[in-house]
Amino acid sequence: MMVDAAAPARQESVSGEVLAAAARVVARLGVHKVSMEDIAAEAKMSRATLYRRFGNRDIIIGALISQQARPFVEDAIRLSSGAKSFAEQIEINTVQAVLNIGQYKALAAIFSQGNDPRNLVLIRPVYREVVLVNLIPSLEAARESGELRDGLDNEEVAEWLMREFLMLVSEGPWTAERLRRRVRQFLLPVLLKDMPGQAQVTESPKPTEAQRLDNMEKRLSEIQQAVALISHSLLHKP
Repeated sequence: MMVDAAAPARQESVSGEVLAAAARVVARLGVHKVSMEDIAAEAKMSRATLYRRFGNRDIIIGALISQQARPFVEDAIRLSSGAKSFAEQIEINTVQAVLNIGQYKALAAIFSQGNDPRNLVLIRPVYREVVLVNLIPSLEAARESGELRDGLDNEEVAEWLMREFLMLVSEGPWTAERLRRRVRQFLLPVLLKDMPGQAQVTESPKPTEAQRLDNMEKRLSEIQQAVALISHSLLHKP
């Protein structure tokens, strides 16, 4: 697929009127059903003008995601600013972001499509630009404090968190209690070394040589008894 080198510059130039029109039709129709014709009609301009000024539909949708994601992410960061640990920060950010996304109707309509590959193409560039810049320092701080599980790659964690967030949004609506339980039971254990109350998996002690021999003798005795019973049944068969 060819990459339009001028796309970022054009994306920044998308006017507020066009973004407002795009937000309305995305909220109404769903992101994957929206066409340039729909946006042009809502913005009250010709399709040719829209193409000439903004390039294509994905540039407009990308600019819309960026516009709505910035205050959305800023709210989540503000709410978690008093967190005393990485675990608490992730829990607050995730819970508040999922519960509050309905305030951004176009963003909610896009994110509710979950991990649809077409969705990821639209969201990933904005996620990397808006979220990653704050997430990476948090991951590094958690690694230095010993909270983060060993062997986790920052880029892979960021991608996984993005997909988990989209999945949570697509599975809504949630209550705060259910969402916190989901985060604590399934999300945090993947990231953290030690979770309070998390069961420690221990290996069973290996049997000694004497125990192995004893087990083999018992098994042999059971086999001999079974053979004797079968032989007796055959010999006394009427």
